[in-house]
Amino acid sequence: MTTGILYICTGAYSIFWKDFYITANKYLFPGVIKKFFVFCDSSEIYGETNNPNIVKIPIEHKAWPYNTLLRFEMFYNHKNLFDGCDYLLFYNANTIFTTEILPEEILPEKEDGYLVALSNNDVNNFTPEQHTYDRNPASTAYIPFGQGKEYYRGCFNGGRTPEFLQLIKTCKEQTDIDLKNNVMALWHDESHLNKYLLNKPVKTISSVYGKPEEWQQPKEAKVIFSIKSKKIKDINRFKGIQIKYSLTRFIRKLCQARHVERSGAKSRRLIDTL
Repeated sequence: MTTGILYICTGAYSIFWKDFYITANKYLFPGVIKKFFVFCDSSEIYGETNNPNIVKIPIEHKAWPYNTLLRFEMFYNHKNLFDGCDYLLFYNANTIFTTEILPEEILPEKEDGYLVALSNNDVNNFTPEQHTYDRNPASTAYIPFGQGKEYYRGCFNGGRTPEFLQLIKTCKEQTDIDLKNNVMALWHDESHLNKYLLNKPVKTISSVYGKPEEWQQPKEAKVIFSIKSKKIKDINRFKGIQIKYSLTRFIRKLCQARHVERSGAKSRRLIDTL
């Protein structure tokens, strides 16, 4: 069995690659062939010399949020490189593995639709109405109130290669439609991921396999998402996040939190005045 690991580290995010590679190589599926597909703009990366299991794919660093929104396009444009991989897994750049993980712990089976994603509900215990799905009907990522049970975080997802390639293709197409219509999904690629997985069978794994470093629970996590600002000072400036963009996101989240369907129109009117 060969597992392909999809990893993006353009710009300052290249600083995370070494820790990711060393810990993934040590703890993720010991004894299983792992092929790392590294999408980056670095002239060289740790471990690549004479290493056939690291495939560096040159891409241009894009301003926020396009470097995350367009990840499905990045992957889809290079899908032929994944031939020979039985499974594909995507991990955020700031991922660190701390303990051995066996394939059967996270790889999905037929009953899971051969897809796996990371729950946001096991620690936060949100109700479906509290999930921050995109509630904007103009977006292809739109999920109305009353639908959806699970919210999936975008920092880890994957599946058997044919099923995951279909996920990538559909999310890319939906993103393309939104951009053509001058629409931006609320949480970018994560919103499109949740729309695709809505009402599909999915192997839902807990935060044991993806705990933000700042969270207190779960105490025994096998995968940590490190605090980016510890290595990248002024992370918002690096991303290019501007005040107007931050206010826009705040207004949309506030309207969603009130659980009012008509708030979408209200939020758009407020955004237009910024």
